Amino acid sequence: MPDHIFINKKIRCFNKKIQVGSDKSISIRSILLASQSVGISKISNLLESEDVLNTLKAIKKLGINYIKKKNVYHIEGFGLNSFKIKKILLLMLEILER
Repeated sequence: MPDHIFINKKIRCFNKKIQVGSDKSISIRSILLASQSVGISKISNLLESEDVLNTLKAIKKLGINYIKKKNVYHIEGFGLNSFKIKKILLLMLEILER
């Protein structure tokens, strides 16, 4: 697996609000997208189902910090390939042992 990803054109800052309904699939995808973005993403109205909460636990184990303030999750991403590799392997072993 390469250590980096080459992007030909610089991606401009995305500072917009997107409003969608609360849904398990969208909630999980928004968490994963925020964890791979650079900076702090704010997600409100996140569906707090078991799967979504487990996704939050998983990114925490992979070294991504998040906090919940009132009804808004603040997820601090560090860019593509920012997950800690050792933590990924440990998490995979944990899942396989279940």
